[in-house]
Amino acid sequence: MSLPELLQGHLFVSTPLQLAALFLIVFLAAIVRGAIVFGFSAIVVASTSFWLSPIASVCLTVILEVIASVVMYRGVQDDVDYKLLLPLSIGTLLASFIGVSILAAIHPDLLQILIALYLAIICVLSLIKLQLKPNPSTLRVGIAGAIIGIINGMSAMGGLFVAFFMAGSSVPVAKIRATLVVYFLVVEFAFLTSALMNNIYTMQIFWTSLVVAPVMFIGIAIGTKLFNHLSEEKLKKMILYSLILLSAVGLLKTLLI
Repeated sequence: MSLPELLQGHLFVSTPLQLAALFLIVFLAAIVRGAIVFGFSAIVVASTSFWLSPIASVCLTVILEVIASVVMYRGVQDDVDYKLLLPLSIGTLLASFIGVSILAAIHPDLLQILIALYLAIICVLSLIKLQLKPNPSTLRVGIAGAIIGIINGMSAMGGLFVAFFMAGSSVPVAKIRATLVVYFLVVEFAFLTSALMNNIYTMQIFWTSLVVAPVMFIGIAIGTKLFNHLSEEKLKKMILYSLILLSAVGLLKTLLI
């Protein structure tokens, strides 16, 4: 059996070149994940959804996010803000089933357009440094969690919205990073449950996740070291500029096809 035949039989990538590209994308996104936690899903989905199935890309990313949070938890557990985590998680869990149901029914081209628009809006709002009211109330956090749940169920990229929401408050950066690690672990399990109920996952997606996971571990280790040495603000700007470019290319490609 040739390598392309082996890939087609067990993974959702069909050529060695696609597998190599997926390795590189996951590795770079994992560095970002280790450094500032959010951005992993957005980078992976935005970078792969023009040449792979958007639904498969989203489902792959969710599995990797769960694994990443488990790996990172020990290093951040003392900084988790559970008062913020609880209403945020409840709101997301209640609404994530809506997002996954939309994902199961939506046309891939429309999903690609929505992903591109979502990324562009979040990136622009972040770049203009739109400030939210500090010290968000429990109700406000719960509502934000519900919005994130719908977005995350559709695209696995709710992390950008929650990071934007939390960064505009007075929560210290270390607490934001730690809380997001646990938050992603909680909400992605909800996504997995909903997706399995909607028969979205395939064995090819699970096998692909296991194959690329070791590359992700290396990237997270590098990103964790960078967190203590590089300016977080510089990292955020680099990520956001990249996402705007990826969103524009993805949207253009979708509209032209």
